[in-house]
Amino acid sequence: MKYSLLFLILLSLVSSSYGQSIGKQLDQLSTQHEKALTAAAQKVDRQYLDQLNLLLRRAMATSDSDSIIKIKSEIAAVTAKQPIADLPAVQNPSAAKNKFDQTVWENSGGNKVLFDKNGKFQETVGATVLQGRWRLSGDSEATVARTDGTTWHFVISPDQTSLSRKEAPGTWSKVAAQAAPAKP
Repeated sequence: MKYSLLFLILLSLVSSSYGQSIGKQLDQLSTQHEKALTAAAQKVDRQYLDQLNLLLRRAMATSDSDSIIKIKSEIAAVTAKQPIADLPAVQNPSAAKNKFDQTVWENSGGNKVLFDKNGKFQETVGATVLQGRWRLSGDSEATVARTDGTTWHFVISPDQTSLSRKEAPGTWSKVAAQAAPAKP
């Protein structure tokens, strides 16, 4: 009798901890499921933004103002819900980031781009200054989310002397590395 009572107590302890374990497992599965859905949605959104940017260039080339407005509105909506922060891991982030930090690049038309060390991006096209945020998306690649809703992908050449943009032809040459501000 004494052993059967002890057995019943142990059995109830085991079954209650077993239930907790299943509950924890369910929570973990739910968390993993949400993360996987988020990652999948972000990938789809990035691909969608890339296609929207291509479509926007076509609309701009044909001066289709109604389409330009609709496409920019869609880009803004997708960009607002999908930050550019979740990009693939970079093997050596500090070395890759140093390729972009504080560097000015200029193309043959005189347009300049600057990747600020704080993640700010600036492109000067004639008298127009376009701004945005940049982040590493590869060991020699940066993804830029501009304030106008467009997304660009810049790639540095292996010798680090030129820069190209995946979405459009053209090459920028390294002009200079900006001096870091003096510390007080």
